Amino acid sequence: MSKALIRVDSAVKGTYGYADPEYVATGELTKKYDVYSFGAVLLEILCGRLVIDRGLEKDQIDLTEWARKCIEDGTIYGIIDPYLKGKIAPECFGKIVEITYSCISLEGRDRPTMGEVEVTLELALELQ
Repeated sequence: MSKALIRVDSAVKGTYGYADPEYVATGELTKKYDVYSFGAVLLEILCGRLVIDRGLEKDQIDLTEWARKCIEDGTIYGIIDPYLKGKIAPECFGKIVEITYSCISLEGRDRPTMGEVEVTLELALELQ
């Protein structure tokens, strides 16, 4: 049977903070679901914290929302894990932030493919 003909119907499931907001809203699973989740994991690595931390101030609980705002405001460096500060070349850091921001886009059509993520992260490593 063609994979294009297979459709999965089930209740919306996913871990809060990692689940694609479009999937949560519509229940429609796409290839971009994993891209969003991967972006959340990239943020955890960059920021040295979990994607959801209920012990923080309200605007900082959801790391994807907080980081998105910080990237848009140009203050992302302020929330990076202190251990990483000064250890990542600025060009490398810029590429990582760029692809991470794309991954956590609220709309799937604005997210890259996993192949594009891979290529961009490989470029970032070359810049390190």
